[in-house]
Amino acid sequence: MRSGKRAARKYLAELCWQLAQDPTAEWIRPVQGALPEKKREEDCFVITKAAKQFSSPRLQPFGEPTPQQEAEFKRLAQQWRREVMHLSSTTARVRHPAYEKIIQMGPDILGLLLRELAERGGHWFTALERITGEDPVNARDSGSVVKMAKAWIEWGRQKGYIN
Repeated sequence: MRSGKRAARKYLAELCWQLAQDPTAEWIRPVQGALPEKKREEDCFVITKAAKQFSSPRLQPFGEPTPQQEAEFKRLAQQWRREVMHLSSTTARVRHPAYEKIIQMGPDILGLLLRELAERGGHWFTALERITGEDPVNARDSGSVVKMAKAWIEWGRQKGYIN
């Protein structure tokens, strides 16, 4: 039974991820009282055309990555660092194929990505924004890699992705 719930949660995470990547979708939180409290915490935003109040998509933590995902993330992060370390252009760095593949891995790797940022630094901000649909960086701190990293690490702690 436990593995059935895990599979259902994984499916929901993938569905929410796919929906969150659609820039034309209209999003709204599940209506208060319409779902049991526990279910509401696990569900992502849902598309609705009749909604009057919209908000940006936010993904809930969906669990830990599989060992295969962790190995793939580490391989891609190492490849990205090695191949972009000589580039000064942030645009070129975030358009690198390994960076794009990391983004495509979706919300399951958020903890890995935030730990990588905390331990080794790097310009992971675009990936984090694209995966989460959020940007916790104060506008006055934009451009300061140290302050941007601090904001994202604090966001990760508040959301429970890292300790």
